[in-house]
Amino acid sequence: MIIETSRLIIKSIDEMDLKNILNCISNIYLSIPIPKNASSYHIKKFLEFNNKIKSFNSLGYFSIHLKQTSKIIGLLSIIPRYIEENLINEIGYLISKEFRNNGFASEAVFNMLTYIFSKTNITKIYSLIEKNNLPSKHIIENKMKFDFFDVILDTTNFKNIYTLDKDVFVDRIKKLKKVNYI
Repeated sequence: MIIETSRLIIKSIDEMDLKNILNCISNIYLSIPIPKNASSYHIKKFLEFNNKIKSFNSLGYFSIHLKQTSKIIGLLSIIPRYIEENLINEIGYLISKEFRNNGFASEAVFNMLTYIFSKTNITKIYSLIEKNNLPSKHIIENKMKFDFFDVILDTTNFKNIYTLDKDVFVDRIKKLKKVNYI
């Protein structure tokens, strides 16, 4: 699967993308199940894990590239996970520090949501965001219009849980007239 926007290409992550993203963001906390200094073995296991996710919900981990240069600038994921015994689909994203504040995260998330709600049978997406991650909260709350749902202790950090229903998103799209294929 490939999503193309005017500025970005979002595609299933491959070995080269994974190596590049690990190098590109090595100075920050990475919340994917792979160490920052991953060996070839870890990378292979991660890609096998991603293939299992793709077989479950056709999604998984994706790399975000600048369309003009093909440079990898971030990561986006739609992964299944449990929250208090409920299996949900969670969206997550990360943009390399040098490319933040350019609207790339919003553009990637919006287009991924458009894809999910128009091409899959997923009807609700969740996002878990650390309480002090104000830029991500701004994207999810103000730009994507997710609803606050709850707070959860996830490993060692409190995270806000947000939800977005397909019907709400589709209605918003129709009002904005940004796409006409949903």
